[in-house]
Amino acid sequence: MPVADQVLSIYAGVNGFLDDVPVDKVLQFEADFLHHVQQNHPDLKKEVASIGKIDDKVGGRLKEILSTFKQKMGYSKKN
Repeated sequence: MPVADQVLSIYAGVNGFLDDVPVDKVLQFEADFLHHVQQNHPDLKKEVASIGKIDDKVGGRLKEILSTFKQKMGYSKKN
């Protein structure tokens, strides 16, 4: 897995975006999220790879993307 994908996945986990995702759906969430980023926000992956970290600007954008993705895809313990 590319480092940028690992960074995005870890970011989602340590910032609480997986807290309400059932454990048995975490791997699917990760795959779906990384596919979503690749298809809809490929520039985000390139930026993470080029700067080597998630700064405030990228972090703010990533939070918005994760929140929208979770709402659209319905990832929560209720589902």
